[in-house]
Amino acid sequence: MKARKKPSKGSVAVIQDLPDEKRILLLHDALKQHSIQPTQVTQWVKDLSNICYDIIQHKEKSSWIGVFWVRLYGVLNEVQEYYDELSHLMQGVQESSAWTAVCEALRKLRKALSDEDIILIMYERDCQSHVFQDAYYHQIQGGKLKERRGVKPLKREFSIKQVSDILDRIIRSYQANDKAIAVDFAKKLDLYIEALHKTIIALPEMITLKYKGGVLTL
Repeated sequence: MKARKKPSKGSVAVIQDLPDEKRILLLHDALKQHSIQPTQVTQWVKDLSNICYDIIQHKEKSSWIGVFWVRLYGVLNEVQEYYDELSHLMQGVQESSAWTAVCEALRKLRKALSDEDIILIMYERDCQSHVFQDAYYHQIQGGKLKERRGVKPLKREFSIKQVSDILDRIIRSYQANDKAIAVDFAKKLDLYIEALHKTIIALPEMITLKYKGGVLTL
């Protein structure tokens, strides 16, 4: 099975400048590469919703706490990027409201989190995905001292000291109990994640695109 490609980054300005007939061709090819309800995205968000429920029910005894951070970070990063790009492609066509609902659900989820929350989620996800956390410490790279690190969902860089101070403050407030942190985050985000899942599965499997030059059914 071929791996699906994500929509190209930085293409929004170009897309908006295209005439309708050319943009519809681009959209046609994009939707051939990416099904409207890509199985991996739908399953990813469904899993996250189920994991939230399990953590709320079993609290610190849940066996899904580690996976929770991986799934949550994936939604805030890759799923967000995926639907942002496709929603721009859908602007001006008949079925755009369905895409708008998904993007709005993602925005509400993001608004429920502070920048510091995002940094913590990234850190917890990295702890589950990597043996060592070198990126959170000063180190020499290319003969220079690396003093900053990027936070991809925020599209920003922070100093290593800033990130360290944020993590220390949050983790200390929970007495270094990572499981308690996960329980609180699951409770706070459960309804937003459930709403996101509902908007994704509500996307139509077939759509009719209307534009000045005619009609295209996918």
